[in-house]
Amino acid sequence: MLVHKPANFVDGIKIVIISLYSKVIGYSYIEEKIREVYNFNVSHSHHARITDKVTNDIVACQNRPLEPVYLITWMYGIVFK
Repeated sequence: MLVHKPANFVDGIKIVIISLYSKVIGYSYIEEKIREVYNFNVSHSHHARITDKVTNDIVACQNRPLEPVYLITWMYGIVFK
């Protein structure tokens, strides 16, 4: 059984910042929400360092070539008692 190192508070904040940033939410709004929810101030430079770590991945994803065909599976079901 693997026992992972417990996540600390800062790791949790990083995850929140990245998830909000991925939803195209601005720096000031993210800083305000973290201050409201966690009572924790994140400086603009710290916020920028966190988001810079994922910026390369975001740009690579945006610039990837599209496949000519994508498989889509639609499943629908009705359950009656």
